[in-house]
Amino acid sequence: MDQEKLLQLREAVMYSRNALYLRLAATSEKGLLSTEIRKSAWPIILAADNKPWEIQDYSNKDSELIERDIERSIFGTDVTDSYTEDQRQLKRKELSKIINTIVKKNPDLHYFQGFNQICTIFLVTAGINIAYHISEKSSLTLLKDTMRKGFEEGLIQQLKLIYDILEIADTSVATKLKTMYSYDGEIEIPAIAVPWVICWFSSTLNTWNDISRIFDFCIATHALAPIYLSAVVILWKKNELLACEEHYEVHQLFRDLDGIDVERLCCEAFSLMIKLKPSDLAMGHKEKFKIDSPVFMNDGLEEIFSRRMKERWLGKTIAGLVLVSAIVLGFKN
Repeated sequence: MDQEKLLQLREAVMYSRNALYLRLAATSEKGLLSTEIRKSAWPIILAADNKPWEIQDYSNKDSELIERDIERSIFGTDVTDSYTEDQRQLKRKELSKIINTIVKKNPDLHYFQGFNQICTIFLVTAGINIAYHISEKSSLTLLKDTMRKGFEEGLIQQLKLIYDILEIADTSVATKLKTMYSYDGEIEIPAIAVPWVICWFSSTLNTWNDISRIFDFCIATHALAPIYLSAVVILWKKNELLACEEHYEVHQLFRDLDGIDVERLCCEAFSLMIKLKPSDLAMGHKEKFKIDSPVFMNDGLEEIFSRRMKERWLGKTIAGLVLVSAIVLGFKN
């Protein structure tokens, strides 16, 4: 089955370049399957261009902070940890060039600690040229709220949407989390989710395939994808969370996510998206977001939802027919 899907994906990226098909594949079981496919598919899904991008002077307002983070980059995954020091230094130079150029060319964007993690995944997956284009396109779309002057201009509002999702999924979990993050009568953001959201889980997980699978999901769906994924992770720890009495216990509970079932995580997050659509979730807090926030973008997501729902209905129908046939044959025998 994987081999058949792989052949279809290769055909799609080489010939049809059908973004809808690739988004459907990215949200299906096991996502885009391989680094080879992702290198070609991610730019198509993001509609990233391939124009010349290198400039001589890419120093910018955030260069000092960027360079400090670059020195801590290209670590923390099973792939990057296997690099020699020479390989690591080369990747750091390329990463620096990508990030600094993006910020220099787009002065309205502001670097945040975590963008280096996302760009690292793009760089190691696709190489410097493709990585630049998909990093820049992501920064101008999916990551736009995080790259504003301050997190209070978009990211904070996104993080608080986790409570809304939990209210729909399980009110007891929502109530408990709000209680744990209430200070002086104010409900603060669920801080445990910050690294998950700003890094698309790439600073939390170690296995490259798991991280790549989550990137498939985030790229192919919506800017709020990390918010839905975070809500699912919290729901999985319901019983342990409800037993927490101290704030530090909550952070200990979610400190280590390595070994989680990433496939199930993406599947359940997608189901939550269908139940509470990102556009509806965002519109419920319309006044809190900038008018150009990516949370209001839909970009064909309804079509993906529709097709996935049809597939599920068809699958259940076929399964039902098989069951009925088996019962009938059983009676006949």
